[in-house]
Amino acid sequence: ERCMVLDCKFYGTSFTQSFDQEKLKSDNLYQMAAYLHHHPFRAMGGAMHGVLLYPTVASDFLHHYDFIGHRLTVASVDLGKPWKSIHHRLLQVVGSADFPSKATAASQMSYQETKA
Repeated sequence: ERCMVLDCKFYGTSFTQSFDQEKLKSDNLYQMAAYLHHHPFRAMGGAMHGVLLYPTVASDFLHHYDFIGHRLTVASVDLGKPWKSIHHRLLQVVGSADFPSKATAASQMSYQETKA
C-alpha cells in the first residue's frame, strides 16, 4: 500500500536563491512534512510520497529526494502548453514516483537529490 500527497504551488519563482545557489522554499518543505507526518495512512505503515508541483517559469524540472523518511518529488509543469502536453507531464511526474519498501536511517532529514 502507498499514498501520494500532491501539493500544487503557484509562485513567480519556484526556488529561492541563497549564496548563488537555488534552494527549495523551506515553507513548502515544512508544509509537506506536516502533511506526510500527520496523514492517517502513515500510521498504518504505508509508504508515503510527497509531490510539490510548480508551474514552469524558466525551464521544466523533475527532482527526487529522500525527505524525513519519505520520498519527495519536486517538479514543474508548463501551463502554457496544450492540455495533452500538460496531461502527459502530470502522468510523468506521478509515474516517476519510486516507493521504496523501507526508508533507511540515513535518509532521515536528508534532502539529497537522487536520480530522476
